Amino acid sequence: MFENGITIDAADRAAVRRAFADAAVSRRLRITGMIALPIALVVGIVLAVSGRSIGVFAFGVIAALALLLVVFVGILRRVAAKAVDDAMRVGSRLTVRIAPDGLGLDGSFGSSRAPWNSFSGAVRIKDGIVFRNTAGKAAFFVPGRALDDGALALAEGYIDRARRDEQDYVA
Repeated sequence: MFENGITIDAADRAAVRRAFADAAVSRRLRITGMIALPIALVVGIVLAVSGRSIGVFAFGVIAALALLLVVFVGILRRVAAKAVDDAMRVGSRLTVRIAPDGLGLDGSFGSSRAPWNSFSGAVRIKDGIVFRNTAGKAAFFVPGRALDDGALALAEGYIDRARRDEQDYVA
């Protein structure tokens, strides 16, 4: 078992906010936007330059959809950042518990517990640690200094063991 409590500082909150906001806007959505938007805008400009009224209308629709996508992504990122700011106030305490039955987080947001078989992995990303659920989506975000490398290895071991046990049970 491992337990560590930290006092959240501005760097911790920023690391979790960055990871949470990145998870809120999926990588697929960002890549799709980076590929589709320039192509759509070029097609719209070509149609608008053609001089036909349908071309101008098509350009307007494409431009409006591009703007909506940018606004939508911005709103998703802002909502995610606000959720972290509310849950991890600077000066509040965060306690991380790694036990054989699962991962526990206690903080100003309340308590969260999850069994190891609900996770597919844990990875250190910059100054934070992201625990991913079995669907591969980010589930828990922890400031990096809350878990040292030994504690992270312990958590990964529990996750691997739970996945092996589950595979043995299914087989």
